[in-house]
Order: sequence, then structure tokens, then C-alpha cells
Amino acid sequence: MLAKLPRTQTWFPDIGKSDHGVIAVAPPKLQEQITDLAMNLVRRRRSLIQMRGL
Repeated sequence: MLAKLPRTQTWFPDIGKSDHGVIAVAPPKLQEQITDLAMNLVRRRRSLIQMRGL
């Protein structure tokens, strides 16, 4: 799942460092393609998916 998050230190603790930051926001078409790929992976190989950082 993709989400648009605010660019704050709450979500990105290292955002103020010179070698860290937000790369880009994916356009809607790319978001759809990534979601489709992720859902396909879940259907085929659910055991490979790990939830981290929650």
C-alpha cells in the first residue's frame, strides 16, 4: 500500500540529514502498477511478505 505522508521528522526521523530525504511521490498510474504487482505477489507468495515497523 502506498500512502502520501507529511514530510516531517515524525515520519522521516533523518530527513534533516544531508544523505536522507524523500525521493518522490509516485504518480497515480505508477501507484496503480505498484499496487497491482504487490497484490499479485501476495496472491502467489504470501509467505514472502513481512510487515515491519508497525
